[in-house]
Amino acid sequence: MKYFFQVGNHPKLAKSELEAVLRRENIDFEISFVIENIIVLETKITLEKNLLKLLGGFVKFGIIEFETTRNNLQKDIFQYLIKYNYEKIFFGLNNFTSENLKLNKIGLELKKELKNSNKNCRFVSGVENPLSSVIIHKNNLDKENGFDLNFISSADTILVGRTLAVQDYNFYSKIDYGRPAKDDLSGMLPPKVSQIMINLAEIKNNKLKVLDPFCGSGTILQMAALQGVINLIGYDNSVKAIKDTTENLDWLKKSFDLKFNLELETLGIENLEQKIKAGSIDVVVTEPYLGPAMRGSEGNDFVKKVQEELSQLYTKMFTQLEKALKSSGVMIIIIPEIHIKGKIYQFNINELIGNKLQVENEWQYSREKQRVVRNIYKIKKVT
Repeated sequence: MKYFFQVGNHPKLAKSELEAVLRRENIDFEISFVIENIIVLETKITLEKNLLKLLGGFVKFGIIEFETTRNNLQKDIFQYLIKYNYEKIFFGLNNFTSENLKLNKIGLELKKELKNSNKNCRFVSGVENPLSSVIIHKNNLDKENGFDLNFISSADTILVGRTLAVQDYNFYSKIDYGRPAKDDLSGMLPPKVSQIMINLAEIKNNKLKVLDPFCGSGTILQMAALQGVINLIGYDNSVKAIKDTTENLDWLKKSFDLKFNLELETLGIENLEQKIKAGSIDVVVTEPYLGPAMRGSEGNDFVKKVQEELSQLYTKMFTQLEKALKSSGVMIIIIPEIHIKGKIYQFNINELIGNKLQVENEWQYSREKQRVVRNIYKIKKVT
């Protein structure tokens, strides 16, 4: 069976996340092709709608229903829709091809043809292409009698895919804004990014010990718990952070009826070995302190000083985490990249980690004009 996935703003990161989740779920797959923000892949089994709930980096996913050409597109869509016997159907169109398809014109003509064939229908159009998750959900396009159709280029043909599920924006809003404690100064890691990081770790055994030594407001631990991890450890050198994490994880447990073991304590990274037995941690997922907020007017001397101080922190951090990790343990960690006045200040990851840790992969997460860019690394302990 052939499926398509629409990624968010970070295609490389999302593709790695998807591959990691499918491997973790023991789903055999083969990626057919990737074009801009669409991934098309084949599997031997049916993918369930709930798969999207496991992914943080995707807008929607669906099944490829048929293949056609530009000349036959409208005719083939009509033949596809007319066969369904619902009292009323809702349909919307999305163009992921390089062709200038006039979606409103096609949609209105299809609506007219369907009504002339006694088919009660509603064409859902939007100013934006593709249609947003909100529009799709609020207009019933993700329901049984809804058809959010997606046009995807494939060599000289067009694949037509029907959306099966869209990202649950209400869920992420609840996780982010509904929790009781939030610190806008230290707890700014988005839940979606935390979910992606957890997925990149490929935690196949939910009993593994997962550590976040810079837990902040507990976002990473929250997303790990929601993914089924039951042994969570969180440290932070801030008393407030531990208090916030405690409140948020208690709220999460009650709100989603979750069961997990949680160890929290105020502790600086330099003292980690006092609490963690050497070689006892399976997975580390964390965003350490990234430095002070940058306004963009900082001078070179100030930024270089920040970079030097962070380098010292990160060197201590990797020394401690290497000791804590089991043999072949995995670390998903963020290291910043500072962009000020057209200059980029980077950290040499290989110098920071030493010779007992090895970088397996790296990705970048950033927003437009962001001054502190997140570089995400997958690091393994080597024996």
